[in-house]
Amino acid sequence: MIIKQYAEALAANGNIADVAGNDEMLVEYTKDKQGKKEVVLNKHDMVQSSMGIQDYFNILLGSQLLYAAERTQYSHYCVNPPANAPGTKVNRQETPELEELKIIPSTVYGLSHLVRLFVRIGPMINSGSYGDKSLSIIHKHVTDFMIFLSKNATKYHDLKEDYEVAPKHLTGDGTGDRD
Repeated sequence: MIIKQYAEALAANGNIADVAGNDEMLVEYTKDKQGKKEVVLNKHDMVQSSMGIQDYFNILLGSQLLYAAERTQYSHYCVNPPANAPGTKVNRQETPELEELKIIPSTVYGLSHLVRLFVRIGPMINSGSYGDKSLSIIHKHVTDFMIFLSKNATKYHDLKEDYEVAPKHLTGDGTGDRD
């Protein structure tokens, strides 16, 4: 939902202007008191980067983004969910990389877990086989997405509504889990 709304905001944002009638956008940010920062981004690349963020999130959540006490919850929600579990079921043909899951993680987990991805995504991307130009583009897109999250954090995260002490059977240790 967050990524979908990000794409919708890009399309509707008054700070984005079509550059020369092609797929590039001029994005203006308030940089500081002295002025604005302008970045030209390709619309197609923005969509691809957003989908890449979601793919990284879905693949890495269970193995690298959860605290120890959250892993039992993850198993309950995404690996072995009850019949009435929230979230979207995994389509094996569309997402074979999620083969061990029954529910797509990004349809259950939200902003706080997504932010954890950004702490780790830099080294992961840097270890890939991207050239300098690709890394620069990815950096610009991730930065734009992070700015969007910053501006909309209260829309996607409410500490009182989003958290509860986990039942003993989901934490495995009886202490509960408060992310």
